[in-house]
Amino acid sequence: SWFLLGITFGDGYSLSAFTGFVSVKKLQDRKVYMVAIPAVIQAGSEAKLCASLLQPNETLVMTISLIADGQNKSILQESSDQEFHRCFQFQAPHVESDEVQRFKVEIRGETFLSTEERKVMIKPYSPMTFVQTDKPIYNPGQTVQFRVITLDTSFSPVNQLYNIVELEDVHQNRIGQWVNTSSSGNILQLSHPLNSEAPVGSYAIVVWIGDNKIFHHFKVEKYVLPKFEIKMNLTDEISIVQEEYKVQVCATYTYGQPVPGKAEVELCRPLGYNVFIPIIIDEKNPQGVPDYTPPCHKESIKMDQTGCASHVFNMSIFTKNGGQKMLIDKLSLNTKSEEKHIALSYLIGKLTFVDTPKIYEHGSIIEGKINVVHYNNTPISDMLVYLLEKKGWSSHRLQNLTTDSHGIASFSLNTTSMPKENINLIVSNTPQEENTRYRVPYFNRGQHILSLIQPTAPHSKTSSSLAIQKMEKPLACEEEVSITIQYTIIGETVPKGSVDVIYLALSRGAIVQHGHMKVTVQQGSPVTEGEVTLKLAVVPEMAPVIQVLVYSMLPSETVIAHSMNFPTEKCFRHKVLVEFSPSKAVPGEENTLQLSAQPGSLCGLSTVDKSVHIMEPGKRLDADKVTELTEIFDLLPVKETTYIPYELEDPVACLRVRPRRYVMPYPDGLTEEKKEPYEVFQKLGLKLATNLVLRVPSCLNYKGNQYHRSYGEMSSLTPLTLKWTALKRVHQVRDFQWLKLDYSEADMVPLHLRHP
Repeated sequence: SWFLLGITFGDGYSLSAFTGFVSVKKLQDRKVYMVAIPAVIQAGSEAKLCASLLQPNETLVMTISLIADGQNKSILQESSDQEFHRCFQFQAPHVESDEVQRFKVEIRGETFLSTEERKVMIKPYSPMTFVQTDKPIYNPGQTVQFRVITLDTSFSPVNQLYNIVELEDVHQNRIGQWVNTSSSGNILQLSHPLNSEAPVGSYAIVVWIGDNKIFHHFKVEKYVLPKFEIKMNLTDEISIVQEEYKVQVCATYTYGQPVPGKAEVELCRPLGYNVFIPIIIDEKNPQGVPDYTPPCHKESIKMDQTGCASHVFNMSIFTKNGGQKMLIDKLSLNTKSEEKHIALSYLIGKLTFVDTPKIYEHGSIIEGKINVVHYNNTPISDMLVYLLEKKGWSSHRLQNLTTDSHGIASFSLNTTSMPKENINLIVSNTPQEENTRYRVPYFNRGQHILSLIQPTAPHSKTSSSLAIQKMEKPLACEEEVSITIQYTIIGETVPKGSVDVIYLALSRGAIVQHGHMKVTVQQGSPVTEGEVTLKLAVVPEMAPVIQVLVYSMLPSETVIAHSMNFPTEKCFRHKVLVEFSPSKAVPGEENTLQLSAQPGSLCGLSTVDKSVHIMEPGKRLDADKVTELTEIFDLLPVKETTYIPYELEDPVACLRVRPRRYVMPYPDGLTEEKKEPYEVFQKLGLKLATNLVLRVPSCLNYKGNQYHRSYGEMSSLTPLTLKWTALKRVHQVRDFQWLKLDYSEADMVPLHLRHP
């Protein structure tokens, strides 16, 4: 905690420290720059950094270099007397192992010099190796055919020496071995016949590359291939207030035709874990019978012409049962060969704020709406709901509202008599805010914060913001997609009439696209709101995830930022097409298999009975499997970045405090939407070199003296000796003291001061 009495100077400037958001008041135009670079850079790659320069009232030279072992390697030198937001490509150095280097940015002009250094890591990425078998399951006596493939990070095959390739049985005995085999830039294909008496169980293919081992497992079982596949079309969740539940079961032969006949389906609600059921023994049941049987209902339903059968279960069998306490909140649907579990939810409806502003001006009238829906998102009409204001741990009622036929309730709120502060609104189905109780049906309450509009002040956290809008589906590959960014600019004086919104798109830890857009700010208006759209060209090299960052440097020298991850569709640069001609054939008929790929491609082809994959679903290497990030994409060294390695943490220098600077070093309770800009960049693995104050300082530097923050609560401090540093008297200063107090010898220390 900081002990602050304050320092106030005669010319009206003051130094203050509070708990809150870092903000520096800009009293005059000054040169501003910001450079973003990935904290971890692939060795030998074509990497990118992005730089911004604002308000250069002279020609400035930006020099960027990497420093390692005393050697300074310049990667960029750019001279400009104009503002710019640009990204630059540079060749990352080749290194044999991880190497921490210093990233140095120098901005030099006739009247200006600024230098910033950050740690970055140059990291070599190893090739990716995986194993593919022709089947996931084998009978004893069959031949295991497999491939070993090694790719670089762009999915191109590379030459790789495999020191040992071995096949282990269920007891980890080595039953096959290949030594010092090489892929020679191709696909290594091997095979091994299983013994007809091979024990059943899990087998492993182990590939040794130096000291690294790659494992691939398959099963050996005595099996008969199934003739058809069963699929159950069910929801994953049921509400406790549902009266009925419809299930559908479909069966299809491996050759695509529907299966006729009947389906037996059984829906049960299982017993809870570790539940003791008494046993009743009587004359009729000398062996004893359970005192309680969990509810089950079985039906035999006829398949239609499409091979599907449907049935509607009465939910009261499972939800209005005398033994509720002994049951778990889950249903199990069984057919003769398939089983699926359905969660039982106590959520019966949702209340949400819609068309309600996020900010307000004191004295204005706020118009908003509330939407009320059932568990299945159908509207609830004529329902009484309560608009509450929450303060601290308590809440009080503002209004009673009733929904219309569309489940909408409108409200109007006059803020004239309300305090000048943010308003935390809650909509509830009860007059008071109540906690959700175990196994009691409930409505999800809605919550909405109205932020008070106030001018950008040096001692207040900015309410300006950027927000990237979510997209429901994965981004389509090889298309240009539009991403919407909502902006709110509050209390800013913008001499140019506009601010720049910069965007970066990152994939696999590298910057892949960039750009910026201008946002017009209305002069004289306290609030400017709107949307801008950025166009993003999605290419295969961006799969599986694109991380989009937007940020802006406002005239008050406040930085606002937001990021969002967007998964992409499955896509690779090289396209492969496989088709049979004719597409349908009878056993023994001649057929043609046509394979299309890019010239020079090496293709591995596997043809196997579909029944095998019905027995072991999800074990083949295909595009759908890759989309789940469980096969090739899981091998990528970086799919997305979520942090900066601890060894790259830069020390936070003491903030130099001038009389004209206001500082609030310690943020309080920032929400996900209001995170510090430094944290937004950090979670994307980006380092920032800038002369703006974006990061919480560990200490303050005033007139050569350092003032450090002390940690811990007052009640837990051990007594410390009072120490303080005297400040020299300044002419025309109302002189107070700003001290750090140590309590090493007493829990109370008198502080003797002379009145000015």
